[in-house]
Amino acid sequence: MTTTTPEPAVPAEAPEAPAAPPKTQSLEELLSDLDDDRRKVILDQVGKSRSEAKNLRERLKQSEPKIAEYDRLVQASKTDQERAEEARKAAEERASSAFQRMARAEVKSALAGLVDNPDEIVDDLNLSRFVDEDGEVNADAIATLRARYAGLGGSRIPRPDPSQGSSARGGAAADPASQFADFIKRQRA
Repeated sequence: MTTTTPEPAVPAEAPEAPAAPPKTQSLEELLSDLDDDRRKVILDQVGKSRSEAKNLRERLKQSEPKIAEYDRLVQASKTDQERAEEARKAAEERASSAFQRMARAEVKSALAGLVDNPDEIVDDLNLSRFVDEDGEVNADAIATLRARYAGLGGSRIPRPDPSQGSSARGGAAADPASQFADFIKRQRA
């Protein structure tokens, strides 16, 4: 018997330490390489921009209450009829969305078991034709759709295949090699 001696383990190299993020420098440090005149011009321009930005932030902060008051006055100045009209439009949009969801669910339910993927068909349908003027599901339209797809086949329960499963001798199905050997024996006989 020969035995192998394990090779000595090589120590893994220590992973390199991630580079430290660069130190942020002030504007004055960044401009230190420039002569005094250029540095003064750049600092003056930056100072003007900073001052202007500060003034704009302050003006915006002061105007926010005025904007909120303006919005409140606009809403208050609307007539009752305008507010009612906006509320009616919002309610109609919500109702339309609910009717579409309801029609989608009804159509998918009607097509379940008749087609392989009802979602694909529902995506291509104009669902508004399955909801009547009162917002109720139009059962006749659903029945017509169901009848149209009933004859197409789709997802049917498969019938058993007698050639699969247990053998004619009543035992469990033989493996393919045994089946082939039985076939050869029958051919020679």
